[in-house]
Amino acid sequence: MKRILALILILIISIAQPCLAEIIRFKSGQEIDGEIIEKSDKIIKIKHNDAILTYSIDRIESFIPNDYNIDQNSIFSQIGFKDFANLLQVGNYTQIESKISEILSQKNISEKSDELTDIYIYMATEVPGVISMLNDWCDKSPSSYIPWLARGTFYVYYAWDARGTKWASSVAKEKASLFKERLKQAQVDLEKAYQLNPEDPNAAAQLINVAMGLGLDYDYMETQFQRAIRADPNNFKAHRAKLLYLMPKWHGSAEKVSAFVKEVKSKAPEGSRLRLISALAYYELYYGKERKKYFQNPQVWNEINADYAEYFTLNPDSMREHNYFALYAFTAEEYEITMKEFGKIVDNWDRTCWGTKDYFYTTKRMTPGLSYIKKGMLKNAEDYFFSIGEVKGIDILIKIYREKGNYVEAERLIKINLSSGKKSAYSHLVRGLDYEKNNQLQEAFLEYKAALEINPEYGIAYLDAAHVLEKLGNIKQAVIYYQKAVQFDPQNSAAYYDLARMYEDVIGEHNIAIAVLKKSIELNPNYAPSFYLLGKAYENIDDHDNCFANFETYLRLDPNGQFANFVRKYLNKKQRIRLDKTLR
Repeated sequence: MKRILALILILIISIAQPCLAEIIRFKSGQEIDGEIIEKSDKIIKIKHNDAILTYSIDRIESFIPNDYNIDQNSIFSQIGFKDFANLLQVGNYTQIESKISEILSQKNISEKSDELTDIYIYMATEVPGVISMLNDWCDKSPSSYIPWLARGTFYVYYAWDARGTKWASSVAKEKASLFKERLKQAQVDLEKAYQLNPEDPNAAAQLINVAMGLGLDYDYMETQFQRAIRADPNNFKAHRAKLLYLMPKWHGSAEKVSAFVKEVKSKAPEGSRLRLISALAYYELYYGKERKKYFQNPQVWNEINADYAEYFTLNPDSMREHNYFALYAFTAEEYEITMKEFGKIVDNWDRTCWGTKDYFYTTKRMTPGLSYIKKGMLKNAEDYFFSIGEVKGIDILIKIYREKGNYVEAERLIKINLSSGKKSAYSHLVRGLDYEKNNQLQEAFLEYKAALEINPEYGIAYLDAAHVLEKLGNIKQAVIYYQKAVQFDPQNSAAYYDLARMYEDVIGEHNIAIAVLKKSIELNPNYAPSFYLLGKAYENIDDHDNCFANFETYLRLDPNGQFANFVRKYLNKKQRIRLDKTLR
């Protein structure tokens, strides 16, 4: 059963998170609803009733999110998105500053500053022409720290909007350059905000995010952290930002994260959000299968569960943390707890937690069916998923049946999926695998292509299609598909290996092969063939020392492997040649 449950992750983490649904209001008074799929300073593209519409940004008056559900106890009952945008657009800066100052003077400043950040994010992504408005606000209120804080926070999120959420190695140079440019502007504004009002922790907390993105040294980051906690010792935003800075993916290590979490929890007062920092740390430290595996460790889950039980005793109505607890419970496959939390959340979903409305509701729909699967009640799960029309759930059942060797049941569900017109990329992928197994390569490629038409970012489908193209002798297209596999599944070491194999063995681009293999080995340091291929690539550029080192690693990992005899003969021959040269 554990093996079966582990398979759930493969499909769950591929749940799509589409662009945000909006109501677009034109200056003419007309309104349409749709999904914003592209936006710049000049034009906007909107998907409306399956048509892509393009408009000049000058025609837009405002955007109204369809997918914000507001907790009645939150900041949005005092100053809503629409009100904030309207005040900004008409230049009523005094009223904005008054409202924000009033909010920040209330108790629990950490919670309130989080809510204000939500408004800054909204402003950064949804208000047309916001940059000129923020510039005007700073020009007209130069002695108030609030416009500098607002513009600085805007530029932090504007920077991430340029960079995206991909791994650094996958970010295009022009996007990386724009990312740094915007963060530098954020740094200037936030430093100004702090100098004008060092009693507000928000500028310093955001400067930690700037330090993380720009790669500024630890001392600079720590200075900002100390500034923030002097103003508010329990400021969650500052602690969260430092935690992220210390992550191995940024500028720290797992050991530094662990020490920081231990220190924070030992000092945090009862009922503080800081007591919940362990769960956040675990969630950020791990990815995909490793994340779920870690959260399912009883010791880890018991710690998270106990921390939240304590927090909710004193803060039962914290809707933001009910959202996060639901996410963590879902990750741990504690589906009964997840369903209870969804019952409390109802429709008050939190964007900082879930990212999009679609991901929240898809997870909410999936949970009862996944609970059936965990209990081994596969027919109940099937009935449930079909009753709500959830293709992802049926895909999971197909994968489970195939893993158990029950191909009859798996094929039955695939036929239902495809004959009913359901857009199941996974069903096409499975059909492709079966065709490929029977050496029906053209048919296999068509199935993989159908999967990619449904999900153009399906990394494993690109990888399988590349294998078929390679077998068909279409090397040029195979390389393109391997590149796509790496692009859309950047944690798949096998995709990097296959791409490197093409560069080394077929194209003869040895230096490119070396760079790609290093990434593959970084992701999976125990895959012996990667070291063999890397040694071979180094040999082809006459770097014998690195060739020897990688061949020796290959033998250590797989002494009886496919290339072991060849590698031993090669090393012995080269060592004899070296010895002869030394004796001479």
